[in-house]
Amino acid sequence: MLSFSYTISLQLRETLNTINRLRTQILTLPLSPKTETKLIWEGIAIRTWATLSLAGYDVPKHEVATILANPAKPTRAITTILGLRNAYDFIHTEWRANPRPVSLSALETLFGFTDPTESKVFPLIEPSLKELLSYLTAQEEHPIIQAGITHMHILTLPELPEPGLLARLVHYLFLAKYGFDIRGYVTPERVWQGDTATYTRLIASYRRDHTLTQWLEYIAQSTQNNLETILTDIQESRFHIEYPAAFWELSDRQKEILTLMDTPEATMTNRQIHKRFKVSQITASRDLAKLTSLGLLYPHGRGRSVYYTKI
Repeated sequence: MLSFSYTISLQLRETLNTINRLRTQILTLPLSPKTETKLIWEGIAIRTWATLSLAGYDVPKHEVATILANPAKPTRAITTILGLRNAYDFIHTEWRANPRPVSLSALETLFGFTDPTESKVFPLIEPSLKELLSYLTAQEEHPIIQAGITHMHILTLPELPEPGLLARLVHYLFLAKYGFDIRGYVTPERVWQGDTATYTRLIASYRRDHTLTQWLEYIAQSTQNNLETILTDIQESRFHIEYPAAFWELSDRQKEILTLMDTPEATMTNRQIHKRFKVSQITASRDLAKLTSLGLLYPHGRGRSVYYTKI
């Protein structure tokens, strides 16, 4: 049974109002397609690095970005990084601005991305997650509040050996569902990673008294701080992961592939690119891999049956 309490304090209410204003301000800024691609890709890289760092993985930010751009021979860390990337792509494709209530199957899918070898664990936490989702569906709280409640609930599930990855993914899912992922730019994980002492102290405090007020104030304030940083970064054309300019450039063929996929139901396969553009299947695979690594396409299926949709 759920046993937590919280109060929407004046401080929390004011912070949520500021977040709403910053969100609108960022979303209405005029951006070139290249700048938007950089912001989305960097958002994925920074979120992945920060959430791994919070879970105790000692992988430098630039190395995480390199792995995301050019996956190497799988190791445990690389498998986890790519699993998080697939989870973010799943959220963007299936849950961004989705009018349906967040489903238990969505949480199970995210759990599978964090550790596919622990499939027997999810049934143990399923009743608690189901109760939580029912509670959130019955409330009409701000998305930041919903994300924060879910985040802490999952962090403190005793059945999970490493709950942080799932907790932060589900937090992001709630942001994306209501448009508070800011097209993928938002990275509050960066703020939490930079202040792990407060992050862990508030978790310990909740374990003692099951009161969420301070935690929700912290989550809201970290989101506000992150959005203020993003706004400044955009206005000053500043990025935090440096790559050669060619990394962001698309060939005419890659641009045409994206144009062909502009309709909502459009899909693309390696074979279709091979036939249409009269290129080798290796070249087609490279085109698809680059568009996927930049966060422009999302792969479905495996092996020869894989196909791609536009994000």
